[in-house]
Amino acid sequence: MITYTIALIVLTIILLFCIARTHASTKPIAGCVLRLLISALLPVLGNAILVVGQTRALSMAGYILYFIGTDVMLLFLLRYAQVYCSIEHIHLSVLVTSYVLVAIDMILVLLNPLWYHVFKMHPITLNDGSTYYQLDSMWYHYIHLSLNYVLVFAVVSILVYKLVTCQRLYREKYTVILLTLGVVAIWETYYIAANIPIDMSMIGYVMCGILIYYFSIEYVPYFLMDRMLSNIVSNLSDGLLFFDEGGNCIYANDSAYRLFHIQDSDPEKLQHLVSDLLGEDPLPLDPSRIYTRTYDMGTQKLTLEFSQRNIFDRRNLLIGSFLNIQDRTDEERRFAMERYLATHDKLTGLFNADHFYQSVARLLEENPDREYLMIGADIKEFKLINDIYGSRTGDAILVKLARTIDHYATPESVYGRINNDKFGLLMPKDHFTEELFVEGSKNVPYVEADMNFPIVIHIGVYDIKDRTLAPIIMLDRAFLAIASIKNDLEKRLAYYDDHLRDDILWEQKISGSLEEGLRKGDVVPFLQAQVDPSGKVRGAEILVRWNHETEGFLPPGRFIPILEKNSMIVNMDRYIWESACQILAKWKKEGKQDLYLSVNISPKDFYFLNIYDTFVELVEKYELDPRLLRLEITETIVMSDIQNRLKTIEMLRDYGFILEMDDFGSGYSSLSMLKNLPIDVLKIDMKFLYQTDDPMRGRTILDLVIQLAKDLDMPVIAEGVETKEQVDFLTEMGCDMFQGYYFAKPVSLRDFEQSFYFEG
Repeated sequence: MITYTIALIVLTIILLFCIARTHASTKPIAGCVLRLLISALLPVLGNAILVVGQTRALSMAGYILYFIGTDVMLLFLLRYAQVYCSIEHIHLSVLVTSYVLVAIDMILVLLNPLWYHVFKMHPITLNDGSTYYQLDSMWYHYIHLSLNYVLVFAVVSILVYKLVTCQRLYREKYTVILLTLGVVAIWETYYIAANIPIDMSMIGYVMCGILIYYFSIEYVPYFLMDRMLSNIVSNLSDGLLFFDEGGNCIYANDSAYRLFHIQDSDPEKLQHLVSDLLGEDPLPLDPSRIYTRTYDMGTQKLTLEFSQRNIFDRRNLLIGSFLNIQDRTDEERRFAMERYLATHDKLTGLFNADHFYQSVARLLEENPDREYLMIGADIKEFKLINDIYGSRTGDAILVKLARTIDHYATPESVYGRINNDKFGLLMPKDHFTEELFVEGSKNVPYVEADMNFPIVIHIGVYDIKDRTLAPIIMLDRAFLAIASIKNDLEKRLAYYDDHLRDDILWEQKISGSLEEGLRKGDVVPFLQAQVDPSGKVRGAEILVRWNHETEGFLPPGRFIPILEKNSMIVNMDRYIWESACQILAKWKKEGKQDLYLSVNISPKDFYFLNIYDTFVELVEKYELDPRLLRLEITETIVMSDIQNRLKTIEMLRDYGFILEMDDFGSGYSSLSMLKNLPIDVLKIDMKFLYQTDDPMRGRTILDLVIQLAKDLDMPVIAEGVETKEQVDFLTEMGCDMFQGYYFAKPVSLRDFEQSFYFEG
């Protein structure tokens, strides 16, 4: 009895220590374990009262506390098993039923002093002379035990289920708890069946609580960790060699053997191979260094990276090391490709633009006394080739041109692909032969898919005189030379000269000063009268003149082509259209609204403006009759995006605008355009008559065109009329309106009003 009491006290102290440690733990399961351990104190306390208390009342209290404590402990044990085994799908009704049954059981146990339906007691004298009240089971005691065994069975079932379904590596943590519960259950059953006076199975309760604490809070599954780490190491893509403190290889993972194509797992053989490759014993390598070696496999070369790390114990004593081997072959190839692509064009293999310019600058700097030419090459209509034949054919042409340049370039040259179909070449001037390059440009004569589509390659040459220029500017000058022959199918090569430079500077001057010219009113509308056969002014065409701040009065030919080229014509057109509306609004205010104004629409306007919205907003802003603002277009407007352009023109006519076709007869498909375009007025330039060696034939065609317009109920305006003879035969042909120097030159608004409008 004394031995049992001492053992129970010692184990209880240990259990209290476990409770304190559990309370300090931050593990998620700590709450469940803490409640279970505290509940285990209840039956222990009840058992202690039975041992030390020698009166009937204390023994009765001890047994009741023992029974109730067992109920509470088993409930918390059930919850613990559920959390410990990560089983959250136990039906709520099962849990609720368990709690209700246990609660009823506890109440009935508490009522035992009234009815003695659970147990009775009779005193016995122990060997040491002390009195102990032995339990006599009544009918409800067996129900109480049955409920306890049901709860134990539920806990065991959860553990068995988890043990069967979990991975083998995890079975250890469930097996120990299951075995402990089994021993305690058998021990308790033995004491009940044998009717031994003092139930020492309480020691098993405490031992079970201590084990549950250990495996839930303190236990580190070394076997599990060892197996997991072993699996991780074996499956790593890096090769790993482990050495003992003497530098002997004791283990290598599968990746290490695969790297060196070693079939048998022989660590010693692998160690010798690695030592030979490193050129020194693997131990000790400098831990701060990374060693890179190339390993020749015969069919391929591997780039391997070695690094070694030492392993120390808690006392900082060397216990071994491991060598990490990484296969950097793919990475090195990728880096090599990235380095290559950083300086070369992926498609052609030539230098890219940046590296070409850098190489040009370096070559010119290294050879200050040698004369060089900067040469540019460009494929005519390359975008059209891509659109028609596809990018694969276009790429094949680019590669062929690159090979041609590579063939004709000398070893002392630098060449590359600048972008798209543009190539650059710097070569010594004394190596250049014009005939050879022209011949070379014809070596890519046709698209392979269509022998009827010739490839035209233009070459521009800039003789480098000013070495202070950036290489990109030098090549730009070569391409400026190409621009001068871009539309020439016969001429393949052109040189840059100062005239081209002057033209570029002029373009830059015009482009750069347009915005300020519009803002300051230096760009002004001029009006050229349109008269009927009687000489009465019916309207005027709005033309544009520029009184440039530094260049003086500029005719249209000096700036219109430039603005058309760089698309800034859109800004000017929008300005002129509004100027025309302002003039019409002024005339309307003055009570003179019998004249119309015609404004020109450039093809570029359709790209950058919503033409319909723009004109509608203008006439609504100035409250104008749209018939007074006539819109002049040319057939080139509908050479692309025909459907949308025709739709826009129809919308303008429906709104009330009058559409005029300008320069009829100057294009290649005027009759077709006349058939398809919803035009109200036809304008014919008198230059039509003088662009042929047979003027009479021209008159005949002109007469037919005017008659055709009459049949279509379409008025005709002849522009460029300069003589009375022209007026007479045009009148005879039935021409409706005239415009030209014979009647009036383009003049300012003030001069126009003074000369025509206010005369009556």
